[in-house]
Amino acid sequence: MSDASEPLATANPTATRPRVVVIVRPHAERVPAVDPSEETVGIPAPARNAQDTVSVGVPAPSSHLVDSANEETNVLEPGAVRAAIGAKSLIPPEDVPTERFVLDKSKKPRQRTAEDDRLVAAVIQLDLNAEVSPLSPFLGASLLERAGRAAERAGAPRLVLVSASRDKERLDSAIQAAQRGFRGPVELLSEDPSEESFGRGRLLLLDGSALHDGPSLARLARMKGPNTGLLLGQHGDGLRIRTAEGKVIEVGPDVQPNDGALIGAASCPVEDFAMISRRGLRSVLDRLSREEQLLGLVAHDAVGRQFRDDKRRRQAQKHCYDALAESRGEGLLDQWIGRPIARALTLALLPRDGISPTHVLLLATLFGLVAAILLAVGHRAAAAVAGLFLVISAVLDRCDGELARLRLDDRPRPLDFVMDHVILLLVFLGLAWGIHSAPEGVAGWDKTMALLPEQLRAALSGKLSLTALRVGLAGSLGAMLMLAVSAWRGPPRPDSRGIEWLGDLVAESFGSRDYGYVLLVGGIVHAIFPQIGLLGLLLLGCVALIHGFWVLLLLAQLISPRKREDV
Repeated sequence: MSDASEPLATANPTATRPRVVVIVRPHAERVPAVDPSEETVGIPAPARNAQDTVSVGVPAPSSHLVDSANEETNVLEPGAVRAAIGAKSLIPPEDVPTERFVLDKSKKPRQRTAEDDRLVAAVIQLDLNAEVSPLSPFLGASLLERAGRAAERAGAPRLVLVSASRDKERLDSAIQAAQRGFRGPVELLSEDPSEESFGRGRLLLLDGSALHDGPSLARLARMKGPNTGLLLGQHGDGLRIRTAEGKVIEVGPDVQPNDGALIGAASCPVEDFAMISRRGLRSVLDRLSREEQLLGLVAHDAVGRQFRDDKRRRQAQKHCYDALAESRGEGLLDQWIGRPIARALTLALLPRDGISPTHVLLLATLFGLVAAILLAVGHRAAAAVAGLFLVISAVLDRCDGELARLRLDDRPRPLDFVMDHVILLLVFLGLAWGIHSAPEGVAGWDKTMALLPEQLRAALSGKLSLTALRVGLAGSLGAMLMLAVSAWRGPPRPDSRGIEWLGDLVAESFGSRDYGYVLLVGGIVHAIFPQIGLLGLLLLGCVALIHGFWVLLLLAQLISPRKREDV
């Protein structure tokens, strides 16, 4: 640390993810002197009672948040910006001196352009000695790593870390954590950057010790205009805000009732960054509220939250698991049975870095292949065991997805996508061959057909004899067609509407793992009552469903095609 040219920390970017890490040597913060001749505004220190609240009456704001998803936007005003960016405690200290800032009357506001509304960076102020540190783990990834990934999903082109710490080991860990989450340029500074280092645009200010989620942060990042915006959620230990018709009535740690709590994220114009990051809490509240420049966005479904202590961070992991780990379209039976089993397995594998989601996927594929082979054996007891193996495969398949999402591995996983369809294709073939080669043979299939109404049986058979093998081949063809249409369309999205929503619902229904549970029950019934012909009925039903799925998904894609950049 004696040589000023020696870097505090080093980065080790991969070839596919180039980074630039800028290190600035720490030095004393320079506070501009206040010229007595200039007009100043003094804000009294907060009351000694930590439970006191701030009551602010503000006219309706002149600007609004622009939400391209056309979601309902609630406008909220003053909040604790210092708490939002994470450099101070969530609750103002009892003894804070009077804060003052200079009002420069000579500075005229410039005409805003589209360049002023573009997102130029995300800034995270780090307190590496806090009880809830940015390096604290949260379900398989540190809070800083999650903040970096959320900033990337929000569209930030660069990530700036600000820390005055001289602990080289912790700074190294902070850089590595940020790079695991943010795949663009990462910079480490010892003091707040200047306005000139950003140019024109807007900044995302993030609390490195808070939990952030990409969707809600992306909504905040779309904010436009000269205002500063705060992201509010329904959970966590951030200051509470109560509003009435868009006006802030009360701000404080224990406001009841309230419309939301600060969850550690703010958006501001570059020119306001110095004032927000370096001035006192009450000064920022006063200035922005009086100038009607403080807005808020309530994200009711946000997983984001702030933590007052480490105990609440550990408690939050239990409540946030589902939102962070699970995907949609899991299936009803899979939710009841597979969900708790997969969750326990995922939590056990999270700390084991040597076991990747791909390893779990390969094991799930192996169980699926064994299940298809057992179905092809044709023995009535083998069908029940095959159903059990399919359930195990479904649980492992769920676990590998949860493990990937919790470790922030959100890259497309074509192997997972393809293997799901391949297993289904083989299950169709194995089930059809098992019915055909069973001791009862054709007689067993005849019993299946006898379960159908005569008119339906005649319509299905037509001039061509409907055998189990032909039905199995038809199901395999349906699996291949579903694979092709799904690949063309792209994965389901949470913000789909109209016809797109209908197509996503169809794709999610096909993605359900419930067929493994159904085959398990069918195999058990078949083992006890082989004369019923239940397996053949299950084969017919599954084949009909998959052909219905791919046809509906194709129609949805033709009527409302997705743009390539939206996938």
